[in-house]
Amino acid sequence: MSVITLYSLYLIFGLTLSQLIPLFVPTFLPVLTEPLQVVSMICLSYIMILVGAEFNIDRSNPKQYSMDYFVAATAAACPWIFVALYYMFFFFDAHWVDFNSWRESLVISRFAAPTSAGILFTMLAAAGLAKTWVFKKARILAVFDDLDTVLLTIPLKILFVGLRWQLFLMLLMMVTLLVVAWYYQHTLKWKTSPRFIFYYAAGITLVSELVYLIGYQINPEVPIYLGVVLPSFVLGMLLRVEHKAIVAPDMQKLSHYVSSIFMVIVGISMPFMGELVQGDIPYGILVLHVVGVTILSNLGKCFALFCYRKEATLRQRLAVSIALFPRREMSAGKIIVTISYGLGGVAIAVSLLSLCLNLVLTGVIISAVKYLCESDELLCDAGETEHPKQVT
Repeated sequence: MSVITLYSLYLIFGLTLSQLIPLFVPTFLPVLTEPLQVVSMICLSYIMILVGAEFNIDRSNPKQYSMDYFVAATAAACPWIFVALYYMFFFFDAHWVDFNSWRESLVISRFAAPTSAGILFTMLAAAGLAKTWVFKKARILAVFDDLDTVLLTIPLKILFVGLRWQLFLMLLMMVTLLVVAWYYQHTLKWKTSPRFIFYYAAGITLVSELVYLIGYQINPEVPIYLGVVLPSFVLGMLLRVEHKAIVAPDMQKLSHYVSSIFMVIVGISMPFMGELVQGDIPYGILVLHVVGVTILSNLGKCFALFCYRKEATLRQRLAVSIALFPRREMSAGKIIVTISYGLGGVAIAVSLLSLCLNLVLTGVIISAVKYLCESDELLCDAGETEHPKQVT
């Protein structure tokens, strides 16, 4: 059994548990929600530290990253805009000049944007694509995507809670992390054994949760939360780690265990959808909306198809676009948060079901990326260069 299939089964197993446990043991899953979230964040942090450890910034050519950031910004914004327009047309009676309709549609559709860096890198590495141009490009795009997702969330919060100093503090923290990564990459001489990498991941998760709890105590409407993706990636960039240490058997063994646990928890973290899908709309129509939203949100990730023409083939660009399809598992929690703003209705159910569908199709998505890479002869040997052949 391939590792892609195995991880996909773990994900589907977790999704199945997320829907069965509330039916048979309704009091069990709520008790585990917080512990599972913490374990998930530790696993994600561990994955992102290793991803950052093999990333090198070319400081002699900073302009090359402007295109990457632009593409990542479209990957974060276009799915959001497409789905928001879809919801406005179908679920808000096309009230194009109504501020509240726009605000509600924009918040509910926000789930459509974030790429799941943890799922993406876990599955691409499992597919044997870690040495390809597609993986290297997807790596920087996914990190920028996460950064843009946080940035785009700020104006949404302003719509509900107004201008708050916490929002500017989050922006300052992100900029600081990026500046530190730029100037001090691979200069940190900390221990980098598998055990210590795991300790660092746990430490980042602990700090992230403490900052969130302190911010929540100060103002529950605007807690300070950056997540673990960017801090973990930056720490990986700062660590001085040799490639042979990352591919060593003990590191690979722990990485496999961490990735397996992560995929199961991602599935379990999905909310129970039985309470949200309550017959407000015929199931056939609901399915059509879910498929439509899923297609639109994934099409929004495809702007990379029109970029990088001088350095990549059409298949490579398509592979990168498809690689950004896997959705962030935390999006489900963000959709549920929208209910606390007094939002709800069919759009919430469509959002959650679309996210679930995207998660179930993760294995298919990564298999498509692998097929495009193999058919374009992009699976590299250890001695091959980082960049693919130029397109003529």
